[in-house]
Amino acid sequence: MTRRGTDRLFDLTQDDQGIDELPRKIRVGVALVLLAVALIFVTAVLGISVYAGRIAMQFDKKGVPPIKVNLAVDYMSVSFKSIDGSTNLRGWLFSAPTARDSIVIMVHGMGENRFQFGEDTLDIVESLIANNFCVLTFDLRNSGDSDTGIPTFGLRERDDVLGAIAYVNSLQYSNIVVYGFSSGANAAIMAASKPRADLRANPSVTQAILDTLSGSVDALILDTPITDVSEHLMQILIERDFVLPEFPFKHTIPLAVNLFINGDVSNIDNMRSFYDFIPRHVLLMYGNRDDTAETAGIQEMYEEYHNLAAGKISMWADPNAGFMESFSTSRQEYLEKLSDFLNLAFPAEIATTEENSIE
Repeated sequence: MTRRGTDRLFDLTQDDQGIDELPRKIRVGVALVLLAVALIFVTAVLGISVYAGRIAMQFDKKGVPPIKVNLAVDYMSVSFKSIDGSTNLRGWLFSAPTARDSIVIMVHGMGENRFQFGEDTLDIVESLIANNFCVLTFDLRNSGDSDTGIPTFGLRERDDVLGAIAYVNSLQYSNIVVYGFSSGANAAIMAASKPRADLRANPSVTQAILDTLSGSVDALILDTPITDVSEHLMQILIERDFVLPEFPFKHTIPLAVNLFINGDVSNIDNMRSFYDFIPRHVLLMYGNRDDTAETAGIQEMYEEYHNLAAGKISMWADPNAGFMESFSTSRQEYLEKLSDFLNLAFPAEIATTEENSIE
């Protein structure tokens, strides 16, 4: 081959390498651009999720309403500690006029206080007393007159409910009902259903202590428990005019909340603990027009519990009520459902009430 032919071949090889190099550079450039876009997207999602998580957790303390002077039932102010040993809790103890060995502990939802429905809550208290049950209403942490703390949708509030159970145990009550609303219902479930001890966080509270406290609860009344905490958080944001697409925020906002509370909110809607309450009595209530709670999840709770302990669980779905509205929309029927349930779970107590009324 002549020198001219060799030079020609060399030039062609150089041209081919240039052609190959160009697409490789384009591919690398595109990859870097995509990586940069992904990083910006992830950073934006994380930032928005943290901000949204803060908004979802903002619950101001609501002042405790005064009780009317002409109240027909006796009550006294009480205080006790959460099972964590450091959080001071305050409330009211209402006495039944006859038997004093049965009590209902009322557990409010986030953003409320010892009177879930304001002054109207007295109608519930008086109905419970009429069924021969004393009533303890108290403020969870960061609520009413109790100590300030981080609201955790029921996760840490579980310890407050356990503190209330320990308090009524110290007063020698033998029939104990825990009655929770919304996130308070979840705290009630977690307190009454074989809670697990964490000796690293609180070495003085052993598993034996927790077993004794949870085992002393004879029945649960649950008004609209949260069965999907991610959906609940999204609904709270909608109510606060902070609307975000479900993807990816339904998954990332709970993770941001976990950072704030140093816990895992997914444990709140993990209903496996609920079935540890079997075979004790349960009443579930919710509104059929509820677009905030996962009503299908509440129905699933009922069906699974019923399959394992038929006759031990009752459910009422108010066809006219939305989220936490059953008491206000159907007050008389609501109170009747409470009375019917107590009659089912504690027939001897109701019989005693009827005998006293005849006398």
